[in-house]
Amino acid sequence: MLDGVHVAPNDVALTIMGSTRSILMVERLVLNFMQRMSGIATLTHQYVQAVEGTGCRVLDTRKTTPTLRAL
Repeated sequence: MLDGVHVAPNDVALTIMGSTRSILMVERLVLNFMQRMSGIATLTHQYVQAVEGTGCRVLDTRKTTPTLRAL
C-alpha cells in the first residue's frame, strides 16, 4: 500500500510472512502501531481539509511520540 492512499473496507493493508511463532510474537505490536499511525493520518487529513482553500498549510504537529516523528 502506498503512503497517503485511502483504505476502504476489505482492502489488504499488509501481508505478513513468517513462522507461526514469529507472527504471533509481533502481531499485536504491528496492529497497535498501524492503528496509531492510521488514527494520526486520519486526523491530520481532517485538519488539511479544514484549511483547504485558505492559503494555509498543515506542516507539522508539535507533540510526537519519541522515535516516531519520521513516521
